[in-house]
Amino acid sequence: MIFLLLLIKNQAIRAYKESQYFFPIRKKRSLINWKLEVENIRRASLEAYLLLESLVAMSLLVFFVTVVLEQVIQVKKRQSWKTGK
Repeated sequence: MIFLLLLIKNQAIRAYKESQYFFPIRKKRSLINWKLEVENIRRASLEAYLLLESLVAMSLLVFFVTVVLEQVIQVKKRQSWKTGK
């Protein structure tokens, strides 16, 4: 009976050590890791900002192109209406 309990205990300890190998428990975060994570967040936020800025620029470009095209279409309609009279 004691042998069985010791075997179970040893297997539990081995499983715990293996789980620590695959899933390390961080007791204290190092300053270097914290700085790297902050840099990753900054990089991701910069990429998001650039994406947002490019979307705004693209929407403004589409807006101005449609306004210019509408004006060109109206001018051509007026010219064709005047020449038709």
